[in-house]
Amino acid sequence: MRFLHVLLILTFFFTLIFSCDFLGKEQVTTEEKVAQTYCSSCHLYTPPHLLDKASWQKVLPIMKKKIELTGQIVPKEDWNTIYHYYYSNAPFSLTLPSLDTQTMNKIKMNLIDSLSFKSIPPFIISMVEDEKHDLVIGTLQGDIYSGSFTKKDTHSTSTDLLPIQVKIRNDSSLIVLNMGELGPHHEAKGSIVEVSNQIIDTLIENLHRPIHFTLSDLDKDQNEEYIISQFGSTNDDKETGGLWLYEKENFEPVQISPFTGATKSIVTDLDKDGLDDIVALFSQGDEKIVFYKNEGELNFSQNVLLRFHPLYGCLDFIIEDINKDGKDDILLVNGDNADYSPIFKPYHGFRVFQQQDHLIFEEQIFHHINGAAKILTLNFEENNLYGIFSLYPDLYTRPWETMSFIGINPNFDDKRYYTTELTGNNWVISNVDQKGRLIFGKNLKIQKNIPSLRSEDPLKNFSAVRFEVHFNQ
Repeated sequence: MRFLHVLLILTFFFTLIFSCDFLGKEQVTTEEKVAQTYCSSCHLYTPPHLLDKASWQKVLPIMKKKIELTGQIVPKEDWNTIYHYYYSNAPFSLTLPSLDTQTMNKIKMNLIDSLSFKSIPPFIISMVEDEKHDLVIGTLQGDIYSGSFTKKDTHSTSTDLLPIQVKIRNDSSLIVLNMGELGPHHEAKGSIVEVSNQIIDTLIENLHRPIHFTLSDLDKDQNEEYIISQFGSTNDDKETGGLWLYEKENFEPVQISPFTGATKSIVTDLDKDGLDDIVALFSQGDEKIVFYKNEGELNFSQNVLLRFHPLYGCLDFIIEDINKDGKDDILLVNGDNADYSPIFKPYHGFRVFQQQDHLIFEEQIFHHINGAAKILTLNFEENNLYGIFSLYPDLYTRPWETMSFIGINPNFDDKRYYTTELTGNNWVISNVDQKGRLIFGKNLKIQKNIPSLRSEDPLKNFSAVRFEVHFNQ
């Protein structure tokens, strides 16, 4: 009798345990389904572990507001379910990959050119150099500075533009992409202008926060088209921006994509059919890389190649055939931290997606780099070396993170390198010249309590510098 009593108690006990466990799993599954239903309506589902608890407390109310701006109503019960799911399953802090210079080889960068402006640009937002080594710098205040590493002469032009991108023509005139206004807004204040002898002529206007353009003759009519990435805005109850094409002859607009967050486009024959296509990066909410196949006569069909969650912070990409197999690969940096969760994230960095089958891409390489913002290609014999510039480096524990290098051979074997020639977050990178030399501009910022790898800063008096990179494989 006592045995039966004990057996009944044990049976009840184990039944209770397994029932609670089952109910717990069912509850978590239900919460996750509710979260996916709402989150996936705007962008790729974002799991709780991608942010810490404190960040989700800030982000979730903002996301609720954005959902409701689309016309959806979030019932209180659903909202409480979502909030509980994220807060309960998020970590207290994110764990970053450990990394130190003991595991990397050092790259030497020699300073070979420098240039100082009489009035140092207070905040550089664009920088470009042409084949004649003429340098143009655009600033947040609207000033456009011109100079030459070879002639050492400088001059400036004051404008009411926000020169986010500049191209130098053969006749030394400038094509300037005017962002209009930096912060989120829906007004079409952007434009493309021509600047020649301090005379400004507007070519294209009524653009929504444009941040990148490229020129290409896609329809082979001997007239180049402007392909303009308009970042736009998702504020309030509407979305603006998108990827637009303007025919150079009459500047008539053609909408390629209405997606907000258009960041950069590359013109290349990705599918190898003899026609140049457009590959575009979008970095607002629904982050993705999209292939726009050229169907002829400026008509395009769309195919999403890669899609990322909204915390990725994609900033730049390039297309290269790394292993020379006739299929282009995609290299991406994602490190934008100017959002609602400005913490270092373990998934920010440099990625390589190898093209497997036709237009099917798989990630082959990842290196964690805080604030990874721009990719530059430096070719050394059979190996490619990629310079990764960081906009938000971890200056306290990784003061060398401003500029990283990744070497990749045709077998996709990769190796990371570092340099101590640049420290701080007051640099902006321009480009790499034909000889594989890197050009940087320096913003006028005061950095306090930032560790330095040198006792003195030999670059403190220069506005722009050029480095030669020495790469020993």
